[in-house]
Amino acid sequence: MKKITLSVFLLFFCGMLFSQSINVNTTSYTVPQLIQNVLIDSPCAQVSNFQTQGNCGVGYFSYGGPSSGFAFQDGVIIRCGNANNSSGSFTGLNTSSVCSNAGDAELLAISQANGNTGTINDASFVKFNFTPYTDNFSFNFIFSSNEYGTYQCGFSDVFAFILTDITAGTPSQNLAVIPGTSTPVSVTNIRNNAHNGGCPSVNPTFFDVYSPSIIPASNTAMNMMGYTVPMTASATVIPNHNYTIKLVIGDYNDTAFDSAVFIEGGSFNVGVANLTYPIGLGGAYTQDMLVSNGQAICPGETRVLSTGLNASTFDFVWTLNGVNLNIDAPSITVSQPGTYCVSASVSGGGTCSQTDCVVVEYFTGFDINESPGDLVVCSSPVDLTVYDNVILGTQDPAIHEVQYYYTMADAQAENNPITAPIPIALGATIPIVAKVINIFAACPEYANFNVVHVSANTVATGSSIPTLCVGVPLSPIVTHTTTGATGIGTPTSLPAGLTASWSGGTIVISGTPTTTVGSPFNYSIPLTGGCGGGTATGTITVAEDTVTPASSTPTLCTNTVLPTINHTTTG
Repeated sequence: MKKITLSVFLLFFCGMLFSQSINVNTTSYTVPQLIQNVLIDSPCAQVSNFQTQGNCGVGYFSYGGPSSGFAFQDGVIIRCGNANNSSGSFTGLNTSSVCSNAGDAELLAISQANGNTGTINDASFVKFNFTPYTDNFSFNFIFSSNEYGTYQCGFSDVFAFILTDITAGTPSQNLAVIPGTSTPVSVTNIRNNAHNGGCPSVNPTFFDVYSPSIIPASNTAMNMMGYTVPMTASATVIPNHNYTIKLVIGDYNDTAFDSAVFIEGGSFNVGVANLTYPIGLGGAYTQDMLVSNGQAICPGETRVLSTGLNASTFDFVWTLNGVNLNIDAPSITVSQPGTYCVSASVSGGGTCSQTDCVVVEYFTGFDINESPGDLVVCSSPVDLTVYDNVILGTQDPAIHEVQYYYTMADAQAENNPITAPIPIALGATIPIVAKVINIFAACPEYANFNVVHVSANTVATGSSIPTLCVGVPLSPIVTHTTTGATGIGTPTSLPAGLTASWSGGTIVISGTPTTTVGSPFNYSIPLTGGCGGGTATGTITVAEDTVTPASSTPTLCTNTVLPTINHTTTG
């Protein structure tokens, strides 16, 4: 499978994307304001009993650049050290940024349970109580650390999201794990050996950006060595139970090379009508789906918008551009552009009602041959790249790549691409999906066709031909469909005045017959090209126009105009 070289283009493009960096402020918000107005941002939230440690390690962050630079627009940062030192573009390591100068017993227990024997130092946390309206509790986060690179093989600061059901009195659980696993998120559990060859990669798909690799450094999103992709912390909770959660991070075995966790504003779902949609590895976005931020939808695709709320607790009203969609459900599937809004109110006439909206845009596609027809072959194996130009049509192959897959699901996920000639049994048919990538377009296009293995060209009888009259034009009629052929030879025994043409696997006979001599005409049309062999045959009858005496109804030929017939009457 050919690959398009994009180095120059991507270097220029990345320079445009990373145009702004994160700003951190540790004084404008109190901890209750950070939780109520930034993390949750809902009049329906029931939160209380706010606690904190390491005031300079907890703050508000904002980011004004595109999501391709950093996924979250704002939220709460918690750092084992001064959170302000994460502001701006990358300038190097902040190796001694002590804030609380205190440990944390719960975080130490979690660290020791994962086989670490060292101390926890300079811990920062926020802790509060909440009562969920929903049974699905979640929020989005990104982990960052100055231990990435040089120290990623042996050092691992510890952080945790410790959730406790106070009402039920059940054991606490740590939600700061890699989605779909019980593995804690840390430098040693998410790393890429491209940035330190002294140890192997671990879960490298969850690692996102290594700041020293960004040139120039002013294009980096934050003053941290590296950070992960967006992830979602989640748990099943019991509505109306009282819970406490502790968001805590600490230095492991030292007070240097800080780590930080960024929690997306508005993503803290405790029963909030906050529309999200899935993206990436276990993450969910709350931003508008815009072309400008890279989250618009590709042509023909759909995306699920979800409130995360419980259908048994809330009533829902969904609108598209202000028009009621008459859907009472916690989620919908988006299939067209517009502004989608949901109003969620507590069932049974409760006073809590909340609304959220998301603007949805679609990317512009490009034209390819989406239905190129069957690829008919005479032998096996088959090199699918012979169909590249057929699928591309008028598109420039220099800026397009054609990939082949057996299923649409594989094509969309880019799993199991077909990179070598494929075997096919004689007489077999194999469905193929072609994925076309344009380096200047955000979305791919798809084409579907079959590979058919035949031993020779074949002909199928199509529409029958009626008896024709001399001098009456025959409306063009498809008489045969062919497989394998690329054209036809010279027809024999067609009535004078009729011709045969071939296009796209079909034979069309048309014209005006000029004689009846030789009727019926047993014609033959040989196929050419393809796998060889094959002949289309048939019979055409041509008759003269006849009329019986005027006093009776004449016998008419197809397409013959009936002449005026006069009758004389007496009386």
